[in-house]
Amino acid sequence: MRALQSVLLLVVCLPSLAQTTHEEQVVRTDYAKLSFAAQLGMVWHTARGHSGWPSLTDSEALRHSMQDQLRFELSGFKVGNINEILPESWDSLVSSPDEAIKVDYREVPFTIQTPTSRVATQIIYADTSWIHARKGDRLMDHIVTVAEELPHITASGPALTVRGDEKWQRYASFGVIATLGGKTLSYRAMFLFRKGSGGHETVLPLDYATQMGIAPFLNSPMYPSALVETSLREIPFVQGWLIANTISGCKKRTQPEVCCDQKTERCGIAAEDLERSFERPIDPLTRRPSSTPGPKTGSTSK
Repeated sequence: MRALQSVLLLVVCLPSLAQTTHEEQVVRTDYAKLSFAAQLGMVWHTARGHSGWPSLTDSEALRHSMQDQLRFELSGFKVGNINEILPESWDSLVSSPDEAIKVDYREVPFTIQTPTSRVATQIIYADTSWIHARKGDRLMDHIVTVAEELPHITASGPALTVRGDEKWQRYASFGVIATLGGKTLSYRAMFLFRKGSGGHETVLPLDYATQMGIAPFLNSPMYPSALVETSLREIPFVQGWLIANTISGCKKRTQPEVCCDQKTERCGIAAEDLERSFERPIDPLTRRPSSTPGPKTGSTSK
C-alpha cells in the first residue's frame, strides 16, 4: 500500500512563480503540462493492459514506471525584447544535443456509449523515448546569429503553424535538465512570443532536445475523459492517481481541462471538472470505452 501511495502522489510541480515574468510562467507551465501528459500516458497504457507496461497488481513496478516518466528542471532564465539577442549566436541559446527525447503527441478517439446516446471524445497524452538526434547541415557550416536564423524558423503540427516571416517580439531563454528513465540530458532552449493586433499571443517553443514535441501541449486541455467517465476510473490505481492529481481553483476554460495552479506549484485535473465527471454514473452495459485503433500523432519541427 505504501508503494502504491508513493506512485499516486507523484505530482507535477512548478517552481514558485510569484515573482517571475509572464514569459517564464508560460515556459514553466508548458514543461509541467508535458510532464503531466507523459504520466497520463503511463496511466492510460497501464489501465488498458498494453504490452510493455506494468501490471496493475504490481505496485513496485507501477512506482518505478511512474518515476521513470519525463520530467524537467528549468533554470537560468533570460527574458527580454527579441532585438536584444539578434547579434548572439543561435547555438548559445538553443542547443542541438546528439541525443534527444522523442515526444509523440497522442490523440486517441473513443466513444462513450449508453443505451440512449453515443458521445465521441478523445484522450490526449504523450509517449516519450530516447533517440539519436538529427542535426541540420546548415547550422553546422558556420556560426549563425539569431538574426540570420529567425527567418528560417517554421513549424507545423496539431496545435501550431508558424511561417518564416513571423515578427517575434519577445523571447525567454533558459537551461533545461530533462530526465527520462533515469537518464538525464542538459541543454538550452528558447521560447519566442508575439502578440497580434487583437491581443492574441502566439508562442513558439524552440526545444531541439525534445524534437519540438512540446508545442502541442501548450494550449491542449488534456482532460482525460477516457479515464474519468468510463469504468477505468474504478481501477484502484487509476482512481487514486486521478484524485492525487486534482487541483482546486485553477480552472480557466469552459470545457473540462488540466490546469496549473501557480500558488500550490502543481499541474493536474481541474477539481470542478473531475467532480462533475464522477457524478455521472457508468452504465453497466457499456463498462469500457470503445477506442478507435491508431491514435493521431503529431510533432512540431523546424
